[in-house]
Amino acid sequence: MRAVSSNSYSENILLVLEKEDKGKLHSLFETSINLKFSERLINISCNNTVMPPFGIQVPEYCIKKITADIESREEIIFDSTEKSLLFKDMDLKLNLRGKVYDSRILPVQADKKNAEKNIKEILDYFLGNNEKNGFGIGSREFVKVITDVENSTLNEEVLVKINNIRKDIEAGKTEIKSYNYFLGRGEGLTPGGDDFIIGIMAAMDFFNHKKTGKLKKELMQDIYKKTTDISAEYLYYGVISCFSLNITEFCKKLLLNNINKEEEKKALYKSYENLIKNGHTSGVDTLMGILLYIITALKTV
Repeated sequence: MRAVSSNSYSENILLVLEKEDKGKLHSLFETSINLKFSERLINISCNNTVMPPFGIQVPEYCIKKITADIESREEIIFDSTEKSLLFKDMDLKLNLRGKVYDSRILPVQADKKNAEKNIKEILDYFLGNNEKNGFGIGSREFVKVITDVENSTLNEEVLVKINNIRKDIEAGKTEIKSYNYFLGRGEGLTPGGDDFIIGIMAAMDFFNHKKTGKLKKELMQDIYKKTTDISAEYLYYGVISCFSLNITEFCKKLLLNNINKEEEKKALYKSYENLIKNGHTSGVDTLMGILLYIITALKTV
């Protein structure tokens, strides 16, 4: 049996595999696959930028072999003794090796003036590049709603709904009715509305928003009827404060970097690029959720 080793994997992977050691192919893409072990998904890819909270990263040649050879009937077995995934029909053993990364978000104490400076820098960059989003709205209209709502024109339904969430955040509320509009909204493996919610949830966790328990519970009710399996998996982990590393790294740099230093400014822009390049519009939609929450929250502290 040919053996290969992963480059890195989320600490959540072993928690899944300890409960269920037999899995099957869930979905297959050009450069990644999703396996299903009981109710949970495990993503295997060669993307070392996104690094999802249920991900395993492998060398490019490895994912090419897997995507080329795997059959829908393939059964995958977890060998707990060797900490390996066995693809028996493919005669392949994937050893879980390399860096184990922590996907959890821990609250931070942001310097308000510093964070506001960083946000202004990112907003200018965001507007200058006119990033395409999954809602079909202009960047300027969105930024107007989250920064200068009194002078914005809410002439589209999605802008009204975004403003409703902004008002909830401002009032310290987390009402599920404001989020239901976005669940499953949009096309793709992870609909834009879900990515938007993920961004809000990540920012909430950084700010240690206290009133999220009820919202998180309600978000997951009948979630598989509301959105795609893959999107539901990201939301499942978001509920337990676990996010892809490109999200957590961007939030950290946005809130904590001192961009008076050139290297820190470059690091902020790099984390921005790593975030928005995810998917067709997924990264941009997530960014919009992050910006909505952080900008509104900073006004209330």
